[in-house]
Amino acid sequence: MAKQKITMTIDEKVFAAFKDFCKRRAMKVSSKVELMMRKFVEGEDGPKEAEKGAGKSASKSTPKSVEKSEEKGAEKELEGER
Repeated sequence: MAKQKITMTIDEKVFAAFKDFCKRRAMKVSSKVELMMRKFVEGEDGPKEAEKGAGKSASKSTPKSVEKSEEKGAEKELEGER
C-alpha cells in the first residue's frame, strides 16, 4: 500500500508527550497515528466511541489488557503536561 505524506498542526506539549510515549515503546509516531486513524475509520468502537477515545490505540497483535494499560498511561502523561 502506498503511503501519503501529510502536514498536521498539533499542540506542542501534546506532540512532545506523544513522541516520548512512542519512543518508550519503540514505535514510530507515524505508525501509531496510522493505527489510531485505522481504528477510527474501521469503526472498531463505532463512530461516537472513536471520537471520544481519539487518543487511544489498537493493534490486532496487542492484547486488550496491554492496550488499556498503555491508553491509561498515555492519558495520564498528557494530563500531566497540561
